[in-house]
Amino acid sequence: MSLDLTLRNALSGIQTSQAALQTISNNIANANTEGYARKIADPSSRVVDGRGFGVEVGEIKRSVDEGILKLLRKETGVSEQLKQKENFMSQINQFFGRPEDNSSITHMISELGSQFDALAVSPESDAAQFMAVAAAEDVLREIKQMSDEVQRLRNEANTVLNATITEFNKHVEAVASINGQIINFTNSNLNATELQDQRDISLTKLSE
Repeated sequence: MSLDLTLRNALSGIQTSQAALQTISNNIANANTEGYARKIADPSSRVVDGRGFGVEVGEIKRSVDEGILKLLRKETGVSEQLKQKENFMSQINQFFGRPEDNSSITHMISELGSQFDALAVSPESDAAQFMAVAAAEDVLREIKQMSDEVQRLRNEANTVLNATITEFNKHVEAVASINGQIINFTNSNLNATELQDQRDISLTKLSE
């Protein structure tokens, strides 16, 4: 083996070790970076005309379980869906109130029924008539207020929906753009793992 070949082999080993150390350094530096996936430098033997010619860094890969990522996105979507439902349903539930509360619509309707029963027993009683009318007015007033609140929630939901659609479209466009860049990097034999990390972030946002 010539001295030149020996030096080239040694140099390739140094360069490969340097690339591996750089990968490890990036992993440590980005340990707490959201969306960053650990990278693995995969060295491989370099062969020229059937003879060993040092070593080189092969494809740098991400240490990612795509199955878990897919499951995480699915469950993230379900979780966000339930959060939105809970947000609006809890507000509607406040309008109805608890049946045992005097201010709840259930109690008011029950009270109206009681006043109608009393009125049926003594239809000529001014007090019974007054109480029945007052109970009916309380129910109508509460229903009107509940209707106004539900309409407010509907408008709020529409506002949130419009903002969400805008956000969704933004991330869809980002994924499409990143996919194009990944294809270009791959065709040029360039490392596209950082772009894949960015795509994962956008996909996670989409799942929300």
